[in-house]
Amino acid sequence: MPEPLIAILTGWDGSLGRGHIQRMASLLNHLVTGTGMRAMLVADACPDFLPEQLRRHVRPEPDGRVSLFVRDRRDSSVEEISRLQKSAPVLCVDDLGPGRETADYAIDLLPNPYTAAPTEQSGRGLFLYGYDFCSALEKLGDAVIEKNLDFTVYAGSSPADEYVDFLVSLIPPDSRFAVFRGTGSFMRDGSTTKAVGRDDYARLLLSSRVLISHFGIALYEARAASCRLVAINPSQYHSRLCDIAPADLGIQNLGTRDTLDAAAAATAIRDSALAADGVKVSAAGPYAAARENLDRFSGLLRTMV
Repeated sequence: MPEPLIAILTGWDGSLGRGHIQRMASLLNHLVTGTGMRAMLVADACPDFLPEQLRRHVRPEPDGRVSLFVRDRRDSSVEEISRLQKSAPVLCVDDLGPGRETADYAIDLLPNPYTAAPTEQSGRGLFLYGYDFCSALEKLGDAVIEKNLDFTVYAGSSPADEYVDFLVSLIPPDSRFAVFRGTGSFMRDGSTTKAVGRDDYARLLLSSRVLISHFGIALYEARAASCRLVAINPSQYHSRLCDIAPADLGIQNLGTRDTLDAAAAATAIRDSALAADGVKVSAAGPYAAARENLDRFSGLLRTMV
């Protein structure tokens, strides 16, 4: 009897950003290379960061009889879930839509402002880190990284230049820092600026004392890399998620960018770096933790098929 087939439904860019596809790519990779389970990403296009060995698992339509749909693209409708259930059970991940109530399974890996208190997330211990983060950690192996970078900024997958300039303006001028922004990411040390890419992401997080970003999986990845976290959010919704996130993340939420007091924010950012630990960090610890979560999540999926 063939292994059950898991079909992953997600999306990226636009209002979804890159967090959903990054973590589902991690899951896909773990299922097909780490567990031997059959899995595919159902999508019309292939994410640009996927390596060749995963691209063959991307299909516009399910290839074979599906045993479970894993849906990670936020607001579902009752009609969509009902349509999927004609083929297989449905697991909704971080779904805030009405379809969640009719799905066979639902789990929150991130705070849910409507159903869960900060300490009641159903997915604690199952959190899925992004593919770029996990694959870079794996390549670093047992490397021990010195925290010699003051800040890393994750500004989003395609932020406006003006917004990137604004975030940089909040950083003390004598700082060493990196900015990840999709195309055009860079690191700056004094008058020297050099390009960085996705392969540098985990190493620079491990090197950083502080991450400045909005609510999303980058904050969780940075915490795993022993960074202090400062959040500047695009909306009150994202700011609320920072407020109800697990206390052990230690997010310093400065609110939304539209209402931000720039001078106060710059002071808070400077102080966060001064308070940060400068200890060395091993890449092996965060990678082992990420793998353990993937093992637990995969084990949970086996109980659903």
